[in-house]
Amino acid sequence: MDPLSTIAGALIAGAAAAAQEVVPQAVKDVYQGLKSLIIGKFGASSAVESAMRSVEKKPGDAARQEVLKDELADAGVAQDAEVFQRAQALLGLIRQHAPAIAQQYSASLTGDGCLAQGTGARATGAGGVIVEGGNTGSINTGTRIEASGAYIGGNVTAGRDFVGRDQINIYGGRSPDDRGIARRRDPREQKLYEAFEAVFSLDDLQDLAFTLGVDWDSLAGEAKGGKARALIDYFTKDGRFDVLYDAAKAKRPRYAW
Repeated sequence: MDPLSTIAGALIAGAAAAAQEVVPQAVKDVYQGLKSLIIGKFGASSAVESAMRSVEKKPGDAARQEVLKDELADAGVAQDAEVFQRAQALLGLIRQHAPAIAQQYSASLTGDGCLAQGTGARATGAGGVIVEGGNTGSINTGTRIEASGAYIGGNVTAGRDFVGRDQINIYGGRSPDDRGIARRRDPREQKLYEAFEAVFSLDDLQDLAFTLGVDWDSLAGEAKGGKARALIDYFTKDGRFDVLYDAAKAKRPRYAW
């Protein structure tokens, strides 16, 4: 999905989610944060703000959706990397906590040039792999699968590494450490990464690193996602993941940890 469609879809789905009492407050907070970010960067009382308010009144109105998309395009919102990242994070939370809303108001895209929409739809673009069904045998990958987007609905056996877009999911044949045992990932690592994507800006992460005594420039990556992963890996490898996790929780106590 292109940045403009992603941002518009996040705002539309977020408006629908915000009106539902059963939707967790964390989702609503991230939606409000996205709106505040856009207003702060592109101006209060702007045409974009007016279009967002209009969509909030009737999220399902196609005409209002088109006006919002047009105003976002005219204002150049789609060129803002931080807004785009926040929109992606919001859509991820909505898919997790309010899947019915996600299915109604947004589409899913992985990779380039491919779009799927509707209940149960999936898509994968360039370099993507989809394997579905009750796979009980082996899927022979040779030495490596490395895809920009991959969905596997069953078991997989890799000759060496199975590498996903955002993290290494399965180690096969070669262990990541000297003891020959693949490290069991703490599920809170993924939770923390999602929180960083959803409710922390790049400056917030830099402040967190400074507070905890980490040299920001020594962390790999340039964009927020890369820095977030590097920060998590730094504390995980150092055996101090709890320190980072607790510090992040303290900075965002209202997030659904």
